[in-house]
Amino acid sequence: MKLFARLAAAFALMVLAAVPAGAFEPVASPEAYPERVMGKPDAPITIVEYSSLTCPHCAAFHANTLPQLKKDFIDTGKVKLVYRDFPLDRLALGAALVARCVPEGSFFPMLDMLYKNQETWAKSANPLEAIQGYGRLAGLSTEALEACFKNQPLVDAIQDVRQAANETYAISSTPSLVIDGKVHSGGRDYEYFAAILKGLENR
Repeated sequence: MKLFARLAAAFALMVLAAVPAGAFEPVASPEAYPERVMGKPDAPITIVEYSSLTCPHCAAFHANTLPQLKKDFIDTGKVKLVYRDFPLDRLALGAALVARCVPEGSFFPMLDMLYKNQETWAKSANPLEAIQGYGRLAGLSTEALEACFKNQPLVDAIQDVRQAANETYAISSTPSLVIDGKVHSGGRDYEYFAAILKGLENR
């Protein structure tokens, strides 16, 4: 219950804090919130994905669209994907914290596990306990998980990322993908994104 209350308070601050326009840079401080990048860092095209771990449409994007984009564009070195958190509720915030606390090499596998099992943990009787269970599967100890939920700099960084996305790109829903400075709904199919990426390749 203490963890739930802490996350509820953190999310309330995230939603209600009054922040002057332009106070945040589009990219969060790398010390508090190092970028999680899928693909080669020097890939010529960048997709920035803003997602919430409790969002069914985000889970669908990761299950149905991203795998083919990864095969055709990311694994071939043409595109890199930068994942940024845009939690829509306190459970998404808790899941984002745990995903950010696992070793960097386990980050995207952790996301896959959380999205694939979203219906199970998000609707369980004790979802925060379920989230911690996935953290343990990724190698986090009970002490590490407790420290993760108490990591205020990380909570603040997620808040900054969310606010910057809203102010810079007017993002208010997930998943939202920023490609070449333009925002696209992640609810589109593979063919939609492939056409955009192929067009950018041929510029």
